[in-house]
Amino acid sequence: MATSLGDRWAEVVASIGALAEYYERGNLLLSLGTIRYLRRRAGGAVGGCGSLMDLGAGPGYMAEAAGCGRCRRCVLVDALPVGLRKAGWSPLMERVVAMYEWLPFRDESFGCATAGFSLRDSWSAGRALLEIRRSLRAGGRLVVLDLGKPSDPLRRLLVSLYWELASTLLSALMGPLGPLYSRLRLTYRRLPRNEFLRRALRSTFGEASLEELLGGGVIIAVATKSAPARGRRALGARDSLPAAQGPNLNYRMRPAGSRARAGGEDRARGARPGPEPQDEVILLLQLRLQGEAAEH
Repeated sequence: MATSLGDRWAEVVASIGALAEYYERGNLLLSLGTIRYLRRRAGGAVGGCGSLMDLGAGPGYMAEAAGCGRCRRCVLVDALPVGLRKAGWSPLMERVVAMYEWLPFRDESFGCATAGFSLRDSWSAGRALLEIRRSLRAGGRLVVLDLGKPSDPLRRLLVSLYWELASTLLSALMGPLGPLYSRLRLTYRRLPRNEFLRRALRSTFGEASLEELLGGGVIIAVATKSAPARGRRALGARDSLPAAQGPNLNYRMRPAGSRARAGGEDRARGARPGPEPQDEVILLLQLRLQGEAAEH
């Protein structure tokens, strides 16, 4: 997917970490004061699942809007520890440092997942969606709240101009930290159009809907994982990606040492260790075919 940061990922994520103290205030200004309302609206789309994974969680604002720590068990996941340290504590909440693309959880560990203004910060969005799908149970729901890029050319131009001007002004107000904030504009420039994202979610999960807010400049996308056809392996299953080592939480995570054992079992079966790209290739081919069909 075009939203992948690839070789710019480390640069962007380092900027986010350096701006952690000011990031929420910047979001409040850029969203014209609507950020909390948007999170509450997206949180209401999560549904009634009992276990939630919040991706790119930071201090846990999106998780809080989704009811984490009060009515459901949650795991906050972020590649940056600095944000997770600021998250509130609850006996129903855990914090894990990990990337989207290598989640340290067993297959079908969660009933739902959220990503609040963070999916566009992924290193490889295609691999990230496959890992999220793998971690969700059948019928599980992913709710994405993020910036949007409308398909209509006029609205896309207006929204792009707003984000460019607003982020430039905010960079100027940040003083010495301005250059760090200006790097974050890359995430919007690489963002795919809203319809492309909806098709990507539908191809990966089975069902997807997308709601445009603020003129299409913000989207709430909901994807539901369909059960795999009988006799077929689910797209993005664990044997296509290696497990990252993590703490042994009570969320069906792999216990310590299981990665080494799994590797030995794979070698015994004659399987090649390490990530295999076929699932992502299938996804990209599906999206290309759908894009060509839409153009005609």
